[in-house]
Amino acid sequence: MARLLVDANIRGNVLELLRDAGHDVLSIYEAARGLTDEEVLELAVRESRILVTLDKTDFGALIFQGQSPHPPAVILFRMRGITLTDTPEFITRSISTRDNWEGCFWVIDGRSVRSRPFPG
Repeated sequence: MARLLVDANIRGNVLELLRDAGHDVLSIYEAARGLTDEEVLELAVRESRILVTLDKTDFGALIFQGQSPHPPAVILFRMRGITLTDTPEFITRSISTRDNWEGCFWVIDGRSVRSRPFPG
C-alpha cells in the first residue's frame, strides 16, 4: 500500500476510504492546514510520500518550471465527469489499482490516466 500525503482540498470520506484500503495517509487538512504549496511539496519530499491533490496547476509548475525537488510521485485528480457522490470511491479505486506510482506527475480524470516523468 502507498504512503500518501493528501492535500487539504481532499478530506472526509476520501481519507476514510484510503485508510480503510490500507494506505498510510497523512492529511494536510487534518495535520497541517495553512501550508503553502511549496511547504506541502517539501513535506512530501521529506516524508517520502506520494502527493495526492485536486490543485490543478501549482504543483506541476513548481516541479517542472521552478525545478523544485519532487516527491516520489504527484497524483492530480481532475474530477470532470465524476459526481460528488462518486468522488471518494473514484479516488480510492484509482490509487489502489496501481502498485508503482513513482517518478511521475500523474493526471487522472474520468476518461484517462496520463503521466509525465519528473525532470532530471
